Parts: sequence; C-alpha cells; structure tokens
Amino acid sequence: MSTSILYNIFGFRGYHITRATRKSGRIVVYIEPRRKQLCCSSCGSCHVSTAGFVERRLRSVPVGQCPTWLAITIPRLLCSDCGLTRQPRLKVAAARVCYTRAFARLVIDLASHMTLCAVAKWLGVGWDLVKSIVKSHLRRKFARPRLKDVRRIAIDEIHLGRRFKFCTIVLDLDSGAVVYVGEGRNAAALDAFWPRLQASGARIVAVATDMAKAYVSAARHRLPKAAHVLDRFHVIKLFNQTLDELRRAEIRHARGERRKLLLGTKWILLKRAKNLDHDRNEHERLRLALQANLNLMKAYYLGEELNQFWMQPSKEIAEMVLNDWYALAMASGIGRVTRFAKKLMSFRESLLGWYDEAISTGPLESVNGRIRLLQRRAYGYRDREFLALRIYAMHESIYA
Repeated sequence: MSTSILYNIFGFRGYHITRATRKSGRIVVYIEPRRKQLCCSSCGSCHVSTAGFVERRLRSVPVGQCPTWLAITIPRLLCSDCGLTRQPRLKVAAARVCYTRAFARLVIDLASHMTLCAVAKWLGVGWDLVKSIVKSHLRRKFARPRLKDVRRIAIDEIHLGRRFKFCTIVLDLDSGAVVYVGEGRNAAALDAFWPRLQASGARIVAVATDMAKAYVSAARHRLPKAAHVLDRFHVIKLFNQTLDELRRAEIRHARGERRKLLLGTKWILLKRAKNLDHDRNEHERLRLALQANLNLMKAYYLGEELNQFWMQPSKEIAEMVLNDWYALAMASGIGRVTRFAKKLMSFRESLLGWYDEAISTGPLESVNGRIRLLQRRAYGYRDREFLALRIYAMHESIYA
C-alpha cells in the first residue's frame, strides 16, 4: 500500500507505511510519522532526539466491510530545550483515545441517521465507544448554546420518566432550538440560565409560559421589560378541566331522565361548537344536555365566550371583553367557575400580553413530543447529560 493510498483512503498525511497485513477479516496498517515533522509536544521545539519507541493501535474507517486498524510506531522524544521526554502529538487521533479522527467523523455522520446500537453493530464496536464519540461531539458543539440572538422564549416542563423525573425546557421561539435544559420544575431549575442569558447580552422581548407560578414569577422578576404571555392552550385546558369537574358533580346530583342526558357528554361539552359532528347527532345531544342543567349551560357558554378573548382587533377591546367575561363568571354563582375566574384575573397582564407579542408555548409542546420520541427510540437514557445534549441537538438532527 502506497503513501498516496494512505492519504486518499484514511484522509491524513505526514506518515509513511511500513507494511500492511490482513488476518481473520481484519486489516492492520503499520505506519510511522515522518522524522522531519517531529517536535516536542510540550514546548513545540524541533530540537529533539529519539529515546525509544512505543506502538499505539487505533481503530480507523473500515476498508470495504473489513475492520481496519492503524498500528503507529511512535518515538519518545527527548527535548533539548525543555528537557522533557514526551510522545509527539498525532495528527490522526486525539490523546488517550483508541480511534482516529476519521473514524470519529464516520461515527458522528452515521449517528445522525441511525441509532447508536445500529452504528455500533454495523462498525463492529461497542455501544459505549459509539456513545462516547457522539457525546464528545455534542458536548463540543452544543454544551453552551448561543444566546446572544435570542429574542422570544417559551418555558415549560416535561416529565422524563422515573429516573430523571421533571426537567425545565427553554425554547428559542424564532429558531426552534432548545437553549436550556434544567433539572426540576421550579424557579430554581432556571437559576443557571439567567446568568448566562445576562452575560450573552441577549435582549428578550417576550416570554411565554403556562400558569405555573414558579415560571411566571421567575420570568417577571428576571425579565421585567419583556412582555409576559400566558399560553392560550393552558388557559383553555384549565377551564375545560373545571367544566368537566362541574359535569361530574352535576351527574352525581342528577336523577332520572336528566342524569341520562348528561351521561356520555364529556367530549361533546369540551368540543368547540364548530367541531361538533352532525352525523353523530352531537348538536342535538349537546342542546338536550344543556337544557337539562342550568349550571352546565352557564359554564359551557362562558367557555365559548372566553375563546373570543384572543380574537379581538386590539388590546383595548380585548381588555373590555376580559372584564365583561369576568363579571359574567362572578355573576354565574357557580363555585368552580368563580374560583377559576379569580385565578385567571391574577394573570390579567399576562393574558393581555398576547396583544403585545402573539406567542405561545405551542412550539415547545411539539418539542416535548420529539423528546419523548427520542427516548423511545433509544429505549431510555441512563445519562442525564447525554440526554440534555441530544435535546440541544434536536433542531439540527436528521435522526432525532
């Protein structure tokens, strides 16, 4: 095998081949660094003399389907300038690893399309080796996401299973990249994020959260000049839970025909009127159920009115709509509805923030779905740092 073939196949130069063998389906290429390129790895001096040799074996990219190893004879160099004896740095591999840089690049490219187990099986190496290569690459590239250009963010939590429990995710709404993964789901989970955000010089103009008090208070305290927007989906979800609790309570107290009319109406009540199915006679079933119970009728139409809040032409009109809705909710006399209305009005400024920046945590919910898919494909993760790095890399990954 010539030196030019060594360069063309394995992608490096500065070495020459002494011999090559093939045994048991494995190729071993014996190479040595060129003498004129040797220098002290400590001070960089070229005034060195040889003080023995050692052999280092490195896994390289396969030739065809044959596993290929490089056996490199490395001189130990005595430096006349600094007086130390060191091995020269290798261009083909990093220190204290058993593979070449070309092999690492191959693993990283394959891992963007395949699972780690599939990559390990195809290359005939251990899963831990593939993981360490991918993890090192992800740590170099994604360990500290760039925050300088971040303008609008969303904050939410996700449950990662019994091993890791909850973690807090911060998403850049403009780029779609996860910029922070914190442990837990309280304000303390964001403590490491705020100093980095401040040091980056980022100018946050808006932040979207759900109704979790920890996230709301942290966002208001740390980003007082940013518009805080309460996520519409979580507001409607909480009202729907209130409506369903009311339905169950009314069923428990109803008797005879009225009870029959209320049974099985959960999803009909939670649907928007325009989404009711005519073929299943859902309009008629809804009409009869509401006629059978006055409290349920009041709560249902309050929910329909609440949806109108996000459809107003201006912030001033939206504020009037919100005030009118609150007055109707308090006048309904339904305990569950009045408690919801009081809680909602404690987030009044955050609700109106929608008309300053029309953002939501919806994209973050999509990211949470991708994270769960990432976990299923990997059959779970044992390493929290590796999982966090994979989450950071999702927006650039083909496979995840």
